[in-house]
Amino acid sequence: MGYYIDLTDADWEIPETAEVLEALKEMPTKYHAIKRGGSSNGESWFSWMSDESILNAESAERIFNDLGFETTSTDGSFKLDGYSSKTGQEDLFLAVVAPFCKTGSYVEFRGEDGAEWQYSVRDGVMQYSEVARHFPEPHPWRYSHFQFDDGKTQSFAIDITKPLPEGVHNGHDKYIKATV
Repeated sequence: MGYYIDLTDADWEIPETAEVLEALKEMPTKYHAIKRGGSSNGESWFSWMSDESILNAESAERIFNDLGFETTSTDGSFKLDGYSSKTGQEDLFLAVVAPFCKTGSYVEFRGEDGAEWQYSVRDGVMQYSEVARHFPEPHPWRYSHFQFDDGKTQSFAIDITKPLPEGVHNGHDKYIKATV
């Protein structure tokens, strides 16, 4: 089982340089202690990514493709276009290449439960933010009532803790006579 995510928007371009590839190829040793994939015999790897596929990769783009990213090659770089799979350790790979990417680069993801978050680059460091949902200051609830009289629609906001206002239809072609 795993947590599925989709890339919903991105403007993240990664330079295809020897320095970027070297930074990625250092990961199996440099970040060995934080690998999340593993087995009962003590082996460990990055989630969904073997050390061999990183070490034998001929390009940074190949590594990101093996991670599950869809990419588009450009002149001397590649762009992240899509991702639709289980979450692995794509965040760590993005953080490793962030120092080589322009400030303002970003990728946005949505999880299978509707959660949304973004990774972005600011001054060579990857940043993380989640969509925050806020409710405004509450106000008293009022029932909205619509009725049709002589071809005209009337709308009332009714406070059900008080008597119904004069002229509100009771649903049986009779008007409720109540004081406001």
